[in-house]
Amino acid sequence: MKWIALVPICSVRDQHLRDAISTFFYDYHTVPVDLDRLFGTLGHAYGMVAIGEAASRRGEADSSSHRLVGTSAAMRGVQRAIHKFASVEAPVLITGESGTGKELLALQIHQRSRRAKGPFVPINCGALPAALIQSELFGYEKGAFTGATARRRGRILEAAGGTLFLDEIGDLPYDLQSNLLRVLQEGYIEPLGNGRRIDVDFRIIAATNRAFPKPWKKGGSGRTSTTDCMY
Repeated sequence: MKWIALVPICSVRDQHLRDAISTFFYDYHTVPVDLDRLFGTLGHAYGMVAIGEAASRRGEADSSSHRLVGTSAAMRGVQRAIHKFASVEAPVLITGESGTGKELLALQIHQRSRRAKGPFVPINCGALPAALIQSELFGYEKGAFTGATARRRGRILEAAGGTLFLDEIGDLPYDLQSNLLRVLQEGYIEPLGNGRRIDVDFRIIAATNRAFPKPWKKGGSGRTSTTDCMY
């Protein structure tokens, strides 16, 4: 709660009083009070409170939009799966048709995991040209190639301490799947043009709308970098 101070006009020049007013009061008025100015102050204060409440309501609405709702047996099964995968550090692959809420599910797993205070960094592997995905994931140094006018950290470093969400991982080029697997196994990356290893600590949650694992089969083994990343 903030108060409005009423002070004698002769005290306005007192620096100690002005400091106290600035710290503990919303505004001050001299005696005798100018009612028009007082009403203006009250109107401004009311408006600021209204703006704050509206922002709070928007925040609550945004938060609620990231929640799963429903009490059916299927939804209870989803909630159990979220709890199960949130309690472990293993990579997770979420499958399902486009528009079924795979990213929301990934976010729920992240928010209930021990990495909840870390960042949740999504990247759509199918939305970027293959030539850009390498630098988008692993980053690069200034001058690493023509057009690299500034250093880019890359999504993996941005996800440090948190979760990297790879949407449509099936669209990730096979060589990059292999690079990603090596990062998970070794625990470090080497950004282009850096020349040194950078230790990384992040979790992968991936999603695909493809039937798993047939689209990624090589030969007859059914084993690919994607399947290795997930298991």
